[in-house]
Amino acid sequence: MPGGKRTLTGRVVSNKMDKTIIVEVETSKRHPLYRRTIRIRKRYKAHDENNSCSEGDVVSIVEHRPISKDKRWLVREVVGHLEPQDIAENEIDTGVDAEVVTVVVQENEIDTGAAVAEVEEVEEEAVAEEDDDDGDDADDEVADGDDEDDEGEDDDEDDDKDKKR
Repeated sequence: MPGGKRTLTGRVVSNKMDKTIIVEVETSKRHPLYRRTIRIRKRYKAHDENNSCSEGDVVSIVEHRPISKDKRWLVREVVGHLEPQDIAENEIDTGVDAEVVTVVVQENEIDTGAAVAEVEEVEEEAVAEEDDDDGDDADDEVADGDDEDDEGEDDDEDDDKDKKR
């Protein structure tokens, strides 16, 4: 738009600052290589003079001269309001019913006391195995020393055979 100011519509995600809101604008774009539609979310800081916007409001913002380091948009108007359950239904599609999830969680309740006891038993077994492994390592070293002596004897026998030839 040459000469005009850009206008965007988005949802207020934060209004914790004084006279400033953060608006999340979602656009769709097709990926150039894979041809899949990608949702792009971008956040803008906008000036709200009267602090009239609250989280979840759908607002229209318009481009403006820089007001601060990051703030270059003004709130034009509040278009509507999305309730938290509307946001969950519209934006998050998990494909699983919430009722089914709660039933499964209730059926699969875990006895935490038994789970803790099992973890402690496993840890004790691991410590016992480590202690056993330490003793085995010393035995292995002694056995390795014996093997070296045997190898030396084999070398002597090979030397004797060479001398006889």
